[in-house]
Amino acid sequence: MDKKPFIHPYIPNSVPEVKKKMLAEIGVKDIEELYEDIPPELRLKRDLNLPEPLLSELDLRRHMEAVLDQNISCAERRSFLGGGCARHYVPAICDEIAHRSEFLTAYAGEPYEDAGRFQALFEYESLMAELLDFDVVNVPTYDCRYGADLACGDIQGLGNHMFYGGSLGGFIATRDEEKFVMEYPSRLFGIAAAVYLALMGPQGMRELGTDILQKARYAAMKLAEVPGATAPFAAGKRRIEQVRYSWEELTKETGVDTHQFALRMADFGFHLWSSHHSFLVPQPFTIEPTESYSKEELDEYVDGLKHIAEEARREPETVKSAPHRSVVHKIDESTFDDPAKWAITWRACRKKNENPAAEGGTK
Repeated sequence: MDKKPFIHPYIPNSVPEVKKKMLAEIGVKDIEELYEDIPPELRLKRDLNLPEPLLSELDLRRHMEAVLDQNISCAERRSFLGGGCARHYVPAICDEIAHRSEFLTAYAGEPYEDAGRFQALFEYESLMAELLDFDVVNVPTYDCRYGADLACGDIQGLGNHMFYGGSLGGFIATRDEEKFVMEYPSRLFGIAAAVYLALMGPQGMRELGTDILQKARYAAMKLAEVPGATAPFAAGKRRIEQVRYSWEELTKETGVDTHQFALRMADFGFHLWSSHHSFLVPQPFTIEPTESYSKEELDEYVDGLKHIAEEARREPETVKSAPHRSVVHKIDESTFDDPAKWAITWRACRKKNENPAAEGGTK
């Protein structure tokens, strides 16, 4: 009995008769003929190592939900992470407008052939110019950090969700002078930020900024009471933004480092912190209080830090072996500082796995 042809439910034109007509239309006998220009040694001569497809949409949904359920979002575990990506509140209208089909399907291409999208970009740039008191603002860029003699920053906090570290974008603002404007990079689409700014208005942005600054100052005051926590770059200065703190004193005293401390915080219902390499501040931790959290939650967070700092002095092994009651697990970082085990591409990964003794091996 002949095996029935596989017709993929999610890939169009997978019916054999349709594929045959398409190949005939372009004058080739089979799919392989389309790849004749690629040298044989560069072609994969086996099936991809993938699980069998789930043909039922219901089965696929169950599978994906089970995978996604392994994640812990900031809705379940509070996060005071800093470093440019923080949990700001996103009003429902931002998603409602940004998820409209005319915006979701208009990502690629130049805006000039799409008057509606061009208008939306113009409104975003106009709102940002009012906020920054500049004449010219570029459309968002992929990078959220620039250094130059002009105003620059990021827009993640303007109506953009964290999305596992994504949803970042940068802005550049200058005077209306050709020498500046002609150098502007551009690429992204600032719909959510435009909606957010229009919704908040000048008074709302002023109140939001005041709230965040007050919480940052309050957090700095409370953290100054935690033995072993210091703020090397902020000492004696009035900071109006997030502060990079250090556990260097605690590490010297107890042997507990910042990563071990962060893993123990997971046991208390808080997300791990992280900090940027290179570590300009020894044993760093960066927190960024936002409008999403209350004073009571900040107090609870600092109380957790105090408890673990005291625990590190009494029972350092308890902290070093954390987490104990969390789904967060330790990551094997033994390969991070070994270039022989890095694989930046699948080609490099395959070569190192085929010859681990010579290449260092990787996973």
